[in-house]
Amino acid sequence: MSALSDFVGDAAKGSAKYLGKVGKFVGENSEAIKNGVSIGKDLFQTGTQIAQLAGWMHEDTKSNLDAMASAIDKHAQGDHYKPKKGKTGGGFRVLI
Repeated sequence: MSALSDFVGDAAKGSAKYLGKVGKFVGENSEAIKNGVSIGKDLFQTGTQIAQLAGWMHEDTKSNLDAMASAIDKHAQGDHYKPKKGKTGGGFRVLI
């Protein structure tokens, strides 16, 4: 049982160290990552446009794929974290 707990502890330490490196890399390169995802979305949508115009892809399929590419780009840009317009803070109050 001790060997198992040692293994789990070592795995947790290794995972935390790895995630720290990934987090640091993403933090240092966030703008480049955002730009790359945006460029990738544009290239992907150009490809679906060509495929649809050439008759290789149905218009509905193109629309679905373009919507997915846009959603991925929106997620990478962090737009989904911004509050929606017209929304204000919640009405929750703590009464003491």
